[in-house]
Amino acid sequence: MRIGKFQVKNIYFITVETGEDLLATMQKSVDQVGIKQGVVLCGIGVQEDANLYEVISKDYPAAKHYEKLEGVVELVAIQGNVVEGAIHMHAVVSTDKGVWAGHVEPGNKSLITLQVMLAEIEGDRIVRKPNPSGGPIIIDFER
Repeated sequence: MRIGKFQVKNIYFITVETGEDLLATMQKSVDQVGIKQGVVLCGIGVQEDANLYEVISKDYPAAKHYEKLEGVVELVAIQGNVVEGAIHMHAVVSTDKGVWAGHVEPGNKSLITLQVMLAEIEGDRIVRKPNPSGGPIIIDFER
């Protein structure tokens, strides 16, 4: 187990406008403000199309199942993190056909508007480290 300690420095309310890509706009916001580490607290809205993937194996690199939804999609919830300036998000979306969840990929366009709350945090430094066993990257903390 690894535990980092943080405080909230700033909270940003980000509006993803009609036609903008959710992932690209969030990364652009992180870059523009200069956030190195943070937490995607929540998000909601209506989007046109959704592009998510979920991990479907225990292997590394993991097998992934991609889900491409077309049409009107409700963004029910989103969360994630910013580590070393890179945003990583997971979302829950729904249509009249069902509910899907997974990693946010490019291709999630805002239809009306998407609103996301992002907290910039400070304290310990979050770092990505290579896994000595060759497995997934290790997230660690430096004081």
